[in-house]
Amino acid sequence: MKKSFLIILILLISCHRDNSVQEDDNSNAQKIKIPVVVNVLYETPAGNISEEQIRSQIAVLNEDFNAKNSDFNSVPAVFAGVKADVGIEFVLTAIHRAKMDMSKWDNSDAGGGMKETAKGGLDSTDPSSKLNIHVVEKLKNDSITIGFADDPNGDIKINGVVVLSKAFGRIGTVVAPTNKGRVAVHEIGHWLGLTHLFNGDKDGDCVDDGVEDTPIHSSDVQGNPSFPRHGTCPNSPIEMTMNYMCITDDVAKYMFTNGQKKLMLSKFTVGSPWYNFRMK
Repeated sequence: MKKSFLIILILLISCHRDNSVQEDDNSNAQKIKIPVVVNVLYETPAGNISEEQIRSQIAVLNEDFNAKNSDFNSVPAVFAGVKADVGIEFVLTAIHRAKMDMSKWDNSDAGGGMKETAKGGLDSTDPSSKLNIHVVEKLKNDSITIGFADDPNGDIKINGVVVLSKAFGRIGTVVAPTNKGRVAVHEIGHWLGLTHLFNGDKDGDCVDDGVEDTPIHSSDVQGNPSFPRHGTCPNSPIEMTMNYMCITDDVAKYMFTNGQKKLMLSKFTVGSPWYNFRMK
């Protein structure tokens, strides 16, 4: 019943709210800064993306995680009460480049090949304290995947985010519908502990994502769905298709919630592996 009650409450009060960011328990917290290293792996000159394209992605991250994106005020009134300024800043500290040799990679793209110089990839830089993003021209085994994340709770050597170069940033070689930099936003959301809003294995599973203020989704929404989209899960009449943790087109997603913010910021407590990623 939690989500049906929340949506009813928002509907009752949304007409009295403007489009400003809603305050929560973390609204006055000091902004967290995360150092970022971008590792570019390319086969062709087109895959060796420009510094300008890389910086355009960092700009998108800082807009989207700080409610400065131009489409933030497009959040529908029913969800306006939970849209969040997460308050995380990403600082580009280095760019490394190498011509990739996929023949030396193992069968799993994430299994070390792309993140090991000796295997035709690039070693991560200080992977226990810097967010390494490997930007690759293509992946070995999956033509559908455009990005993935490994969090620091696992093997620290492969901790970080991977994004295809055609989906990294918002200028240069990017290709629609992943041309607004939101793939990296989505994958960093995973890196910080978020799941998809649709958290099931098949359509109709109606599995909660563990966040109080996100409605349960009945399927993995793709494309650029029209609003409102009505799901089939009990007590979740309208799905939050504009959330960054959906797999919709880049142009279709433009918000995190306060609950997602709380979960992400909780990762930076003392003793957590994420704590070491805070810039001193």
